[in-house]
Amino acid sequence: MVPNPGPPLLTLTIRHGNAAESAYAYAGYGFVLCGALGDIDAGYRFGHLALKLLEKTNAKILKARIIFVFNAAIRHWKEHVKETLNPLLEAYQSGIKTGDIEYAAHSAGYYSVYSYCSGRNLVGLAQELASYSEAIGRLKQETSLQWNRIYRQAALNLIRHTEKPCILDGEAYSEEEMLPQHLRARDRNALYHLYLNKLILCYLF
Repeated sequence: MVPNPGPPLLTLTIRHGNAAESAYAYAGYGFVLCGALGDIDAGYRFGHLALKLLEKTNAKILKARIIFVFNAAIRHWKEHVKETLNPLLEAYQSGIKTGDIEYAAHSAGYYSVYSYCSGRNLVGLAQELASYSEAIGRLKQETSLQWNRIYRQAALNLIRHTEKPCILDGEAYSEEEMLPQHLRARDRNALYHLYLNKLILCYLF
């Protein structure tokens, strides 16, 4: 779901001490602790350690990915998801400035997901997600673009009450076209977002 640096960088940090890159290792380890091992408190502490080290080292080239990992994969376990929105936009802007377009796009993609999940007004949300869809498209980051389009289409279905409201098919996304592509690519993240939104729409309608 969320890219992480894995244990080698953390092992080097333990052996040789902190470097700027260590903040990314701490964030990645916090993600593993929260998501895979279920140790939410320890994962949250490692996430904050990553942010503190980022502030201390002022490693601008790593800023987008560290802020992204903390807010996309750690913070919501202990705080309301609304608290992630402004930091994810900060990570997006930082990624654009430093050329880290992968994490800029990931940040915009998760901003789309969490904005929808936080209960924002759907009309304004759909308009905002359209602008980020264009931005992610310009970055040519297809994975994050699909996340954005799925949630934008779900918002449009809820606003417009189409004849088939449980089918994600409209100006933002077409499940008839994209579902076979997700299946061929074995893109489990896209499938998760698609099926989750279809489940929500089926329940509501």
